Amino acid sequence: MIELADAAAEICRRYALEFADEEERYGEAWMPWCRHDTQHILNWAALDVAGFDDLDRQLDWLWRVLAARDFPADRLARCVEVAAEVMRQRGENDVAAQLASAAEELGGRL
Repeated sequence: MIELADAAAEICRRYALEFADEEERYGEAWMPWCRHDTQHILNWAALDVAGFDDLDRQLDWLWRVLAARDFPADRLARCVEVAAEVMRQRGENDVAAQLASAAEELGGRL
């Protein structure tokens, strides 16, 4: 079983190191929202691996929502890439591979 909350917290911690302007840009709520959205991304990836959902479809939806809110699109791609790294380090190789593939597809949109 994947511990979504713990993994999401680590992903957002690493993301914050790269994008230190998030709190200034979005206020105190940015980290809870980062964890929230990242937990969904991890869940979608796990469900995709199990054959119950489509990570790319879900990320396409999230991309459009965030773009409508003027969120820098390249940051979503990087967040998914970091998620793949963290999940690989946690031994969740199938989920990591799914995330890495999705990050590459998102990066191709830029």
